[in-house]
Amino acid sequence: MTLVDYTRPISGLDKGIFPDPSNTNSFFLSSTRGDGNDPSYGFAWVAGSGGGNNSAIVTSTDVSYVRMVRGTGAASMNLARPTSDYTSNSNGTVLHQPTQLTWQRCMVGQSWNGTACTGSASTLTWSQARALTSNFAGQSDWRLPTALELDSLVDYTKSTHTINTDVFPESDPELWVWSSSTSAVVDNEPQDQRYTWGVNFKYGGLSSVDTSVNPTDQYGVRLVRSTPPVNEAEEFFAWAESQYPSLFPQPPQSGTFTSYTYRHYPATNLVLAVQNRQVYGFGDVVTNRQMLPLTQPVCAANPALALCR
Repeated sequence: MTLVDYTRPISGLDKGIFPDPSNTNSFFLSSTRGDGNDPSYGFAWVAGSGGGNNSAIVTSTDVSYVRMVRGTGAASMNLARPTSDYTSNSNGTVLHQPTQLTWQRCMVGQSWNGTACTGSASTLTWSQARALTSNFAGQSDWRLPTALELDSLVDYTKSTHTINTDVFPESDPELWVWSSSTSAVVDNEPQDQRYTWGVNFKYGGLSSVDTSVNPTDQYGVRLVRSTPPVNEAEEFFAWAESQYPSLFPQPPQSGTFTSYTYRHYPATNLVLAVQNRQVYGFGDVVTNRQMLPLTQPVCAANPALALCR
């Protein structure tokens, strides 16, 4: 799926790089099984090189093209979207650690009561969905997700009910969900032809609808925001100061030395330093004032720190 150009509804692979004629409206087998809970399927996911659907489940008797790859880049995210990949917040939001995207746990139209989603999900046209604004959990930069952002929620180890309902409770698997991604005019299609990508989490995978022909079609909306990147050293220093104020009292002196980011605490003459996601301590508390590796005990005490993930 990382090869597909989502701005093109047909011939979704770059023909200059992949010139073979199978690029047009063809499916390619993946190694990912979709066993899930539907005995009718469960052989493998396939990725499309164009057309209205980008991925689907095939059975053991179906045939598709094959394209070979080497390396592990695309396998870095767990395709099962396990609950351990998410950090749930009490305000009805959840951080997806692999993508660093923050999602509203409830669909638009539902309300978070502290433990679950209440009410029914709204359905909107794509024009209404992309114009939607939200002020939720103290943030006002919520937006419609792109196709690949929405796809990052799909559990590809299943063939049905492909969203993690522990993270996103009361999700309606029958409801197709809009993305903000559209495909451009290509080949011989009319100039006003436009397709919009989305996901039906009952069966998973990306598919598109013709919003130029069907502008009144209404589907569900799930909002996302880009999480500001965490300064790993600053986050660690703040945690250490809050947990051990007698050792690391305010005010500290911050700085950098070679490739270390450090904080010196004059009142105790201790130093904390971070280099390449490793934590070190230096000062009177350390035997002979030697630098002491602290990454293992720090991450045991707080594995949620960004430098521990």
